[in-house]
Amino acid sequence: MQTTSVKLLYVANTRIPTEKAHGWAIMKMCESFALAGHAVELVLPKRKNPHFESVDAFHYYDIKKNFEIVFVPCPDLITITGRLPRLLGLLLGIIQNWLYARAVYGHLQKQHGAIIFSREHRLLYFLRTLPNKLVYEVHDFPERHKSWYQKLFERVDIVVVTNQWKKNEITKRFGTAEEKIFVAPNAIDVEAYAHPLSKQEARQKLSISQNKKIVLYMGGFQRWKGVYVLGEALQYLSNDIEVIFVGGGAEPDRGLFIEWLGQQGNDNFFVHDHVEHQYVPLWLWAADVLALPGTAEDKNAFYYTSPLKLFEYIASGRPVVMTDVPAVREVFERFGLDIPAAYVVPPDNAHVLAVALNNSIEQKGVSWPVLASHKLFLHTWQARARGIADFIEKC
Repeated sequence: MQTTSVKLLYVANTRIPTEKAHGWAIMKMCESFALAGHAVELVLPKRKNPHFESVDAFHYYDIKKNFEIVFVPCPDLITITGRLPRLLGLLLGIIQNWLYARAVYGHLQKQHGAIIFSREHRLLYFLRTLPNKLVYEVHDFPERHKSWYQKLFERVDIVVVTNQWKKNEITKRFGTAEEKIFVAPNAIDVEAYAHPLSKQEARQKLSISQNKKIVLYMGGFQRWKGVYVLGEALQYLSNDIEVIFVGGGAEPDRGLFIEWLGQQGNDNFFVHDHVEHQYVPLWLWAADVLALPGTAEDKNAFYYTSPLKLFEYIASGRPVVMTDVPAVREVFERFGLDIPAAYVVPPDNAHVLAVALNNSIEQKGVSWPVLASHKLFLHTWQARARGIADFIEKC
């Protein structure tokens, strides 16, 4: 179904480009909404990221320039919060959110009839008095401040969630009508993986030894992502296996993990900086096996997430050893993925994770299935945006 050309304003209080994965996802959704028929405007604060001075976001993320990016003036208080005591940093974060919301409010007052789309609950709460249709895409889950969220869910017209668990919980805890909640898991960037390289070709381009046996992790180094479990697994891996950690996200999480990793007494790892999204497939193709560790100690990893890296990993065609948590299991069930048990491990068990990685590389047991023609590959970012756009039009 082709949507009518209604203007969609994607509002995000973030720096783009950014070393965090959400920056690419926001850009990809704006591109995909435009392809679905909307006139799209991405509204950002004028904040500086010293790591991306003079970097064009469209080029950096390899995104079609089919939408407009508008910067609204806003003091950049976020950059100094990391150097302050936690409570003072939180206070400055709230002030910065309010200042950005006030600037956005003035900009949006001129956008009569436009749809306002955002992942940010505080921002939408500030904008709730606008007459526009409001769409809230929930990524974290509102465990606290129930009355505050209650008002937000009552005001927004549409709630988009990335998994069924969140829809069920929002309906149960806040009484939100199921009819206004749309489930849209993260998606596959099919175009990026349309012309796969062999492991040998990818390694040649990256100047990686052809003789190494490589486990690769791509993503952030926050503890809730389970990366510390993979770090603990290093001691149990075969001597000829090296683990490459690519990315890390923002500080202080990246630096803390690297420091911790260096204290464990292992030398079978390598840490590479964050790479532009266009090079992500190349790194994945260079691996023997990809690691998706996990922990049950954090609800974000256990229930809330729809892991971007899982979709990227599967698109690469490389074997994936992954953690059996509800958030990952739901992807299997929704798309009918039949993953052999040998590639699925319990959370927080470094030894079992290492055994599965060893067995995968040594090709012991069941082979990784060929998934290239699976229906999951129909769940592209454009299909995701089109589904959301159709739902918005019906509501």
